[in-house]
Amino acid sequence: MSGSFRGTLFIGEGMLAIEALTGMGLFVTGHRPPDDLHFLYGALAPLILPLSLSVARTRPGRQVPLIYGVAALLIVGLAIRAIVTG
Repeated sequence: MSGSFRGTLFIGEGMLAIEALTGMGLFVTGHRPPDDLHFLYGALAPLILPLSLSVARTRPGRQVPLIYGVAALLIVGLAIRAIVTG
């Protein structure tokens, strides 16, 4: 995996962390989503990339991009679902 790709993953993870912190800030100030399922999406999205990193370390080199691609698709799917839910 190239340094550029790894950097892109970490930037994306940082953006998810900022989004989660923003959501927690909104929750603390009294803004609630209409559906509690929104909390599940917000909690799962930042956990997917670290989980995929741990799984990819044990796999051969050709499977690593597939693992990260599936992880990215899951994150995008959760983000779209969270937007639709909230």
